[in-house]
Amino acid sequence: MDRYKALSRGTQIMFVAGVLLLVDTFLSWQKVEFAGIIPDVTRNAWHGFWGVLLGLLTIALLAWLVASLLGVTMRLPVSDMLLSAVLGAAIVICALLKVLTDDFTAMWAWIGLVLAALVAVGAWLRVQEAGGMDKLRSEATDLTGSRSDSPPPPAQEPPAS
Repeated sequence: MDRYKALSRGTQIMFVAGVLLLVDTFLSWQKVEFAGIIPDVTRNAWHGFWGVLLGLLTIALLAWLVASLLGVTMRLPVSDMLLSAVLGAAIVICALLKVLTDDFTAMWAWIGLVLAALVAVGAWLRVQEAGGMDKLRSEATDLTGSRSDSPPPPAQEPPAS
């Protein structure tokens, strides 16, 4: 519990919202009710492309957060701040697309969308704690290699004939 309390507020929000979102993905996101003739038909979030992607991203987020909670250091090509931003944005986009593209959306889908938004809020708080959007933009630019102030690559000499 001491390690959890030592985490930043954004990380705490991401972790709790991520756990609740994972649980929510197994509840009824779609529900068709019949007039007592046939039992209700339900589907959870794991039905369809956006739901599966949402579930896998949530599991990846939780695995990464649990590893950092346990003190495991990972050497990733991106910083924790950028990974938080990307995962938070991807999770909320997948949840929104899942809710918008499904028919017969049930209450748990809307709750899942709110939980996904909380994951994104936690990611945003984490970015703010690490230096804000300017630092995130510069890191993303460094990652893509499209900085305007970087020198051009050296010219190669033509092969000798």
